[in-house]
Amino acid sequence: MPSVSVPSRLCAVSVLTISLSLSLSLSLSLILSLSLSVCLSVCLQGITYLMSKGILVDHPKEIAKFIFYTRMLNWKMLRIYLDERRDVLDELVTLHNFSNQFLPNALRDFFRHIHAPEERGEYLETLITKFSHRFCACNPTLVREVGLTPDAVYVLCYSLILLSIDLSSPHVKNKMSKREFIRNTRRAAQNISEDFVGHLYDNIYLIGHVAA
Repeated sequence: MPSVSVPSRLCAVSVLTISLSLSLSLSLSLILSLSLSVCLSVCLQGITYLMSKGILVDHPKEIAKFIFYTRMLNWKMLRIYLDERRDVLDELVTLHNFSNQFLPNALRDFFRHIHAPEERGEYLETLITKFSHRFCACNPTLVREVGLTPDAVYVLCYSLILLSIDLSSPHVKNKMSKREFIRNTRRAAQNISEDFVGHLYDNIYLIGHVAA
């Protein structure tokens, strides 16, 4: 009976290991592809499928990470899911780092991951409230120097959304001026300086909608 050399055995084991690894990788890729396809249509089913395959842990923080780092999810389905799973929404908000970001830019970044509803309602108010607290937590120096509070940021966010709609809508003929924006905003947020509010206006005027 012919003997098999040690190098030959090692080579055979290596080939088998590589084959198994490739097979597992392909299976994992197939599962991820399938689950993402499901997520594109119905978010909850896709997440449940990943959990059933042991790829995603059934914990709000892990689900939030999956949502945060996955760009292919259907945002309409995701919005419904997050509205129902406020525990996941809380974890998702904490994944955002708004340190040293200008407020309108931070709000754009936030709405890129967590899409704003088309109409004002309880869910939008919840999103802006959570964003306001997170923004202040990430910017203690700005809070101290500018006098920002979560309540003030909340007011400024709504002002930015309304200004975004005003400046971008073709149906609004008489656009809000910088002076009008400053006056209207400081009525509700009196502790915020005129210069800071003016810079907010300039950002929307030059860059565009915060929730587009």
